[in-house]
Amino acid sequence: MKRSWIATIAALIAIAATALATTTAGSSSASGTSDEYMAPPSVTCVDPIFVSTTGPTDAESMAQPRLGVGQDLQESLTISASLPAGTYAVQAATHDSYSFRDEVGVQAHEQARIVLTGAGEDLAMTGYTSELGDNARTGWALDDLGEITIDQDADAIRIEHYGFANPAPGPNSLKVTALCLTPVEVEEPAAVDPCVGLAEGAEVPEECQPVDPCVGLAEGAEVPEECQPVDPCADLAEGAEVPEECQPPAPTTTEAPAPTTTEAPTTTEAPTTTEAPTTTEAPTTTEAPATTEAPTTTEAPTTTEAPTTTEASAEEAPLAAEAPTSAPTTAAPTTAAPTTVAETTTTAESTTTQAEAEVQGDVAVAQAAPTNQLPVTGAYTGLVAALGMILAIIGFACLGVAARRFELS
Repeated sequence: MKRSWIATIAALIAIAATALATTTAGSSSASGTSDEYMAPPSVTCVDPIFVSTTGPTDAESMAQPRLGVGQDLQESLTISASLPAGTYAVQAATHDSYSFRDEVGVQAHEQARIVLTGAGEDLAMTGYTSELGDNARTGWALDDLGEITIDQDADAIRIEHYGFANPAPGPNSLKVTALCLTPVEVEEPAAVDPCVGLAEGAEVPEECQPVDPCVGLAEGAEVPEECQPVDPCADLAEGAEVPEECQPPAPTTTEAPAPTTTEAPTTTEAPTTTEAPTTTEAPTTTEAPATTEAPTTTEAPTTTEAPTTTEASAEEAPLAAEAPTSAPTTAAPTTAAPTTVAETTTTAESTTTQAEAEVQGDVAVAQAAPTNQLPVTGAYTGLVAALGMILAIIGFACLGVAARRFELS
């Protein structure tokens, strides 16, 4: 009774181990049993990295390399390899067949796994192969153990029995008849375009900003065709509306220039006639015995322009001014000759009088300045002098008479 309970527990453990091994194995597997000898399954790769032979006889089946625990079995098998860093798909075929296998009973861990090593270190490993079926002459399995990736080159492959790293009750022997490691071309994940699928209103990344091919061209670089200026007025279709900027300009009316009024030249003022300097009076004093002085002033006319010599004579008429026909326009000072009254008790002062010049055309005509006195002649002067002498004598006589009467009284 006690043995039956132990057998039942062992069977349950075997079933659980088988399920665990199957779960740990690759993405897919196939297995089976047969009461007759059955050759191991074939792997799908073209060039297996490892192959082990077996056969229907016990000698062939038990030949090395055979994995298991105890007796003459190997817990691991190492083979040389040269695998570059990368990803590999692993497939393994396992097999166990001999004449009395159906009498051995349950063997729960007829399994193996693959380990890639480099420079003495484990780089990557697979899960275990499927558990082989028990109580049959032949048990087999073909497992796709999935993909493994190594970051550096591997120089060896180690095939491990389940009992290499785990305790196993009994030999649980088997053969790995073929092993495939196929490089996998790993596709780089598609680059995520940060410019696609942006939410409305979200900030646009700098690399998503549109690039203007016409901006920032290097000096002397060829200008792209799309950057060439486009003439909107060229190649217009017949009958198409002509853009406003392509319309011919309206004719411009040229305004007649307004006549310019030329100002008359400013009339230059006639040069101011410089007054002739007045000659210094030359008084001629004739002392007379009379006490009364009768000053007589005779004005002599003078010319302004063109020097004229005036001669004074006691018997001549007043001076006549001669104006040359070709006299210069600039007034020249004229010196008037003093007139002398001879034999008179009166001090006669001769004063030159400024003459006014009247310009007629280009000829300067000298005119005598008008006066309120009569012209003095030589005869008239003598008469006046004589009359004065007579009046003086009469006056002196009257004074004598009066003085005499005063003495007598």
